[in-house]
Amino acid sequence: DMDRLVLGYEAIGRTFIDRLADRSDSLLVLVEDTERAESLRENSVDARHVDITSVGDVRTVAGDVDSVVVAPAGFDRLRTVAETARTAYPEAFVMACLDERPAPADREAIAASVDRLVDLPAEVAGPLSERIGDEGIRTQKLSHTLENIDGTLAIFAHNNPDPDAIAAAIGLKHIASESGVDAE
Repeated sequence: DMDRLVLGYEAIGRTFIDRLADRSDSLLVLVEDTERAESLRENSVDARHVDITSVGDVRTVAGDVDSVVVAPAGFDRLRTVAETARTAYPEAFVMACLDERPAPADREAIAASVDRLVDLPAEVAGPLSERIGDEGIRTQKLSHTLENIDGTLAIFAHNNPDPDAIAAAIGLKHIASESGVDAE
């Protein structure tokens, strides 16, 4: 039995494939692009070129599997391959990865064929927004301020500076230098 099968590649990318490979006893990636299959194999991923919309081809190459990740690019392709996965593996766990936001009716059509539907733009947007939140805004403001300095930036620490004040002064001097601003 194959532990995990991935049909398509474009919606999830290499990093996700590498993580699946690390977590699975066995992983097979089926793609429709010969060059993509070769590239994955060169990086120690078991990948094969096959028509991922053909139930017979998928079953012949992959055999029995426990779970299927469906990840081709584009909504129409995703729906077709999700239906292929469900038909080929009615007992397996099937997860589909959206790489774009479909209309609600289209989303429901895919959801009907799978056990889990992952909306990658939404999954990424939340953590990304949190990461760029206040820190990203402060960094942008600092960059903008440094760009507008005319002359040398004078960096002062309070009297009898503690290690944090010294480190902050050294860090600011480094950041200014990396931004092309002279600092003392």
